[in-house]
Amino acid sequence: EKEYTNNKIEYSVVIPIFNQEEIIYNNVKSVEEMMEGTFEIILILDCCSDKTEEQVFIWLNEERINTNLQRVCIFKSDYPSRSSTTTKPYISGRTIALP
Repeated sequence: EKEYTNNKIEYSVVIPIFNQEEIIYNNVKSVEEMMEGTFEIILILDCCSDKTEEQVFIWLNEERINTNLQRVCIFKSDYPSRSSTTTKPYISGRTIALP
């Protein structure tokens, strides 16, 4: 978990990910660029066996382009389809779930 401020979070963007090393960097960057209002991004690495996690951390360690991003949470799931039960306690705002 990486928190940037203590501001109230309006939206929680939940993104389950399975082996998306080729596209995940651009996907999360795009979500960050398009969001308005305060938000958090919750990423669920769902049994990834490629370099998806590495790409997520490259994005995470960059300077933030959207100052409305309040928090990023990353969860690693060892079992497929556990994303909703894994993240429910951590969601702070109105939920936007991406497939």
